[in-house]
Parts: sequence; structure tokens; C-alpha cells
Amino acid sequence: SKIASISFGPLNGSSTVIAAAQSFQSKGGVVLNAGGNSGVLEAYPNTEYMITVAATDPSDVRTSWSTYGDFIDVAAPGLEIWTTTRGGGYSNPSGTSFSCPLTAGVVALMFSINPALSPTQIQSILTSTSKDLGVAGWDQYYGFGRVDASAAVILARDTVGNDTQAPIASITSPINGSILQGLATVN
Repeated sequence: SKIASISFGPLNGSSTVIAAAQSFQSKGGVVLNAGGNSGVLEAYPNTEYMITVAATDPSDVRTSWSTYGDFIDVAAPGLEIWTTTRGGGYSNPSGTSFSCPLTAGVVALMFSINPALSPTQIQSILTSTSKDLGVAGWDQYYGFGRVDASAAVILARDTVGNDTQAPIASITSPINGSILQGLATVN
């Protein structure tokens, strides 16, 4: 698996979770983290090893209960998200625990169209294609903006992934042990 979606926390203040996210990223994985539902400014540090997601409403406005701070990377819909319930049926709960897996789904689409992308390329594409909300550029309420699935997938498709496979070369001609003089063709 290349994607981990953590919908409890936020966990940006946990050195254990950050170390696990760093390890997962070193193996090609992307960790997404729900921003939290306290509605207050939190002093969690930003980390390059997790993508932390805030919540927006249908009008692209941050919900009053979405936690904010330097650790927020992007935002995604999180108000009254239609989903299944335990025991069967459907309901429309709210929370960054819905924004986070929605964003994980976008990351899955990005990997599906271009599996060669690195975690840092995924994060860069996701943030650069987000719809900027709030003040221009990054801000503590929306991060880089509301995730734009279409724009992210299109840019992921058009981005050259990191080639991590060493090339394999062999000489098929001249045959091993041949003595060569003058000009010779090598295949």
C-alpha cells in the first residue's frame, strides 16, 4: 500500500507518528492526517512527512470547527458528507475525518495514473493544484487551498516520475573473449 489515511488526531505533535510517516515516505508512501475538529489555533509543527487536511463546507469556506495552524497543508470537503453507517444505512456526519480520506482518494487517483511519482511529487502536485482560498498563497486555515481532484490527476498524468531503477546493460556482440582490432561494432 502507498497511502495511509489517519483520521484521528491531529498527530503532527507526535514524534512517533512523524517517525513512522518518515519511514513510510522513504518506502514510497504518502501519509494523510485529519487536521482536527477543535476549531482553534493549534501550535503543531508542520512536517514534510504528512499531508494534513482541514475541512471546508459546500461554499469552500473553512468550517468553524476545523482546527487550524502552521500544520495545515490543504483543505477538502468535510461538512455533512454522505456515508454509510454501522449496522447499515446512511448518514451525513461532519469532520476532518471525512476531509482526510477524501484527499487520500485523490492521492490514490494520482498514483493510479502515474505510479512512478514519488511522495514529494505527489505532495507538490496536490498543493500546487489546490484552489487557493482565504488570503493569497498558503494560510493557516486552508493550507494551499481546497483539493482539486481533476487538476491534480491531470498534472500527475503529465509529470515525469522519479526513475529509481538502475539501468541494466550487457554486450551481446562481440562475443566474450573475442579479440578485436581496428573498428568494431558493439551491440
